[in-house]
Amino acid sequence: MASQEIIIVTSAEPTAMTDAYALIKVLFTKYQEKDFKVLVNNIKNEKEATEVYRRLSTAAERFLSISLDYIGYIPHDESVQKAVRQQRALMDIYPDCEASKSLLKISEKINNDNNNHIKGTLQFFLGGLLKTKC
Repeated sequence: MASQEIIIVTSAEPTAMTDAYALIKVLFTKYQEKDFKVLVNNIKNEKEATEVYRRLSTAAERFLSISLDYIGYIPHDESVQKAVRQQRALMDIYPDCEASKSLLKISEKINNDNNNHIKGTLQFFLGGLLKTKC
């Protein structure tokens, strides 16, 4: 399933937050994108995740006059590193770990989002056209 959502994934690292803001700014100024969802990754807890979101959202609101939507966080979980070392999908080998549970919750939230709409820009039209022709 293809997604028409723009999901900005960041962490608590200052460089990650700077990169996330820079990406939002480019997508907004060059492509007039205004709808962004924020996912905070590899984080200690929900409190820290919402603080990262708050800081990023405040900057976007102040300097770009756009608001961001928070869709959740993925906690730091040693199972992620184990899955990487085993070169296996996290949810296949550790479906009950905290990171897998968070991913499932976030995917359900995105899937059930009533505001999910198909964009009508040329980039998505051409992308869809190419998929049907290939």
